[in-house]
Amino acid sequence: MPATLRLGSHGPDVTRLQELLNEKLRPSPHLRTEGDFGPKTQMAVQRFQRANGLEPDGVVGRRTWKALDGCEDEDEQPGDDQCGASVPLPNTDGMSEEEKYDYYIRCIRRTFPRESTHSLYDLLSGRRVIVGLRKLTNTRANNGLGLYDDRIVVLWKKNGEKHVREFVANTEPSSRYEHRWGVKAYGSDADGDGRKDLGRIPEGAYTFKKDFSDHYGNILRPTHEIIAERDTNHDGVFDGRDRVTNRAALSAGTSFLFHKGGTNMTGSAGCQTMRSPVFQAFWHALGNQHTFRYVLIHTQNCPPVHCYS
Repeated sequence: MPATLRLGSHGPDVTRLQELLNEKLRPSPHLRTEGDFGPKTQMAVQRFQRANGLEPDGVVGRRTWKALDGCEDEDEQPGDDQCGASVPLPNTDGMSEEEKYDYYIRCIRRTFPRESTHSLYDLLSGRRVIVGLRKLTNTRANNGLGLYDDRIVVLWKKNGEKHVREFVANTEPSSRYEHRWGVKAYGSDADGDGRKDLGRIPEGAYTFKKDFSDHYGNILRPTHEIIAERDTNHDGVFDGRDRVTNRAALSAGTSFLFHKGGTNMTGSAGCQTMRSPVFQAFWHALGNQHTFRYVLIHTQNCPPVHCYS
């Protein structure tokens, strides 16, 4: 297996990486195969990782190399690297509102340096920003009913004061909506096996707007198409084992919503959900604002809480 590569790496392995990216990505990124891992190569790696259900960290490790080479490792188990890692939510108990605010901003900065500029601009302009923290969970958890083991946070500043509201939530689908013969399924067939594949919103930054649904009532809906990560092998995990042959089927359009879920089941086939009373409190925290920047971060990419409390 070639060495792990990241921004600043150079040598023949980087040249091979650039050749593979030019071959695998369509339209081609037209990377120069000079053996230097620069920002353009990093962006191409992240694009490839997102398209293949990998953590879009721009680092070319074992999972990314295997996806590029199109090979499997039968001995590899979920959790062998960060793609399968399940890191608990940060414990913010005992932190002041200002400390929590600063911590979540650092989460954004650490994961998406460019996005932090946009989010901070919104906050400085008096707008509210939504942050999602995702604890990676198998879709079959809780007998397929899903778990409220993620967190949705609303941040804003008013008259110079920092405000934070935290809500117990869910950001991943549950297997009760998975394709079973004779049962209504959600998703789309991204690998051409005749079975619909559950999807989820990838870690990243999005824009959502307030809307209304006859079924759910108040909702947030994405303003633009979302390209989903899909569990094509139906093992309950979104990782490099999920092969994609129909990239158009990765699109979820604007169907991934924020909406109220059930009491004992999340009611999510890829949406961001909260129990009804929690969702009502979340909706109140949104104030009169109509559109929102939503930044979704995996808990493994957040800095240790003790560094900022």
